[in-house]
Amino acid sequence: MNSAWSIFWRIFLLQLIATVPVVLAIQSSGLITDSAALIAWKPTLVYVFMVVVLLLIKLKVHNGALSKIWGHRISSNNAFWHLAHTTLVAMYTCLSVGNGIATYYLPQAQWGAYKMWVALACFVLVSVWLGQRLTNVPMAMPEKEAS
Repeated sequence: MNSAWSIFWRIFLLQLIATVPVVLAIQSSGLITDSAALIAWKPTLVYVFMVVVLLLIKLKVHNGALSKIWGHRISSNNAFWHLAHTTLVAMYTCLSVGNGIATYYLPQAQWGAYKMWVALACFVLVSVWLGQRLTNVPMAMPEKEAS
């Protein structure tokens, strides 16, 4: 469970860091002037931005964003970091599509419940799943010298 918590707060912090510029850009650009529409579509835009950021980072950093930021604190192999990165891209893609559909089709009360609970459940489930993979990923062992 410690691994899951470790992954959870790192994913949350990564999203928080990436969210601030998006929110500021949306509000200052006047792109969405209706405050209700801004509240409704902001999570979708943030999730799309997260996917774009993660994919752009992957072009520069072989193991992805989490590896670059916290790889020195969480010792694991390349397979885990690739899995973590791919899982985050998939999660944010699903959240953006799901939130867009929910915003468009659901009444505001149901959409609010979706926005509140589905994203949190996804973060927790992904963190627990990656935490289990972190403890189950074998570390690269140094080769033994021939005697």
